[in-house]
Amino acid sequence: MEYNNHPEFVGIENLKLKQKWQLDKFESWASKNEWMQIHYNHYDWWMFPVNQPSSYGFKWTIYDGEVEQLKQDEVYMNNYIRGSSC
Repeated sequence: MEYNNHPEFVGIENLKLKQKWQLDKFESWASKNEWMQIHYNHYDWWMFPVNQPSSYGFKWTIYDGEVEQLKQDEVYMNNYIRGSSC
């Protein structure tokens, strides 16, 4: 199973903290009908991470190993689902 071993990678715990930070922003904007704030903020690297480097390099990139760890984290998955419904 592949893991992100790049020195830039922030790690699972920092990824989860950043995701929660972003979710809090999403929910705040949604409660105020400030939908364009979501559009203007580049959130996808930590809210919905992928297996490709971004303009942040490998900081927020995850591979199968991290995906499996995150799928086992109930809080992370609930936040992921909440984030996709904003």
